[in-house]
Amino acid sequence: MVDLHKAIVESCDTYFYQLSDRMGVDRFHDWMKNFGFGAKTGIDLVNEKAATLPSVQWKRERLKAPWYRGEMMSVGIGQGYFTTTPLQLAMATAILANGGNHIRPHLLKAASNTNAFDNINKSDHKVPYAGDSADWERMKMSMRDVVHGPGGTARATGYKVQGYEMAGKTGTAQVKGIKQGAKYDEATVGERFWDHAWFIGFAPADKPKIAVVVLVENGKHGSSVAPIARALFDFELLGKLPPPPAPPTPEASDE
Repeated sequence: MVDLHKAIVESCDTYFYQLSDRMGVDRFHDWMKNFGFGAKTGIDLVNEKAATLPSVQWKRERLKAPWYRGEMMSVGIGQGYFTTTPLQLAMATAILANGGNHIRPHLLKAASNTNAFDNINKSDHKVPYAGDSADWERMKMSMRDVVHGPGGTARATGYKVQGYEMAGKTGTAQVKGIKQGAKYDEATVGERFWDHAWFIGFAPADKPKIAVVVLVENGKHGSSVAPIARALFDFELLGKLPPPPAPPTPEASDE
């Protein structure tokens, strides 16, 4: 049996297939837009993309086609018609870490006009949630166990973290479509078709100060790129840089 906590910790797609099927695309759309998906974050940068948060109406208007129930399975695990940007994911991660408080991201560091900072790093609004307020903490602890719990998909990254605990979630984004009944084989599809690797996280897990999103194109597995987030957390919270990579051995060199 798999509950929500275990599904997050062990990254169980079949749990989210069933959950998203029960939810339906419009209910999914209305909830996820609270976290900034499908819209620009409003960061002080030009050319930001809104990406796509699908709905029955979106597909009818964009593709002139009805929504099919089976399409929700891929959307429920962050694929299919549902697309996002790293910046959107960073903001959504920060909203979760803040217990539903939305803060618009920004790049501005200094300005001669002090009024420019009036609305920066202040909560614009809070995600409307009528359920148990403790659910925010349950989600945060589930993500903590992704890194520090037994069976967590990023437990290797959480090994011997000192001074704080981190929370996160690994993910992959499929690049190459696979025919029904076919098997995905990394060795034969070629590097340019390897899955993209994602990791989102925040730290410290109990009192979040920083949210991080890592995307490595063709990185294959989210667990393999989680150490990049660990290095960023270490630098921000502990003030230390990760050790330099070891020089290649003669057997591993390209010569």
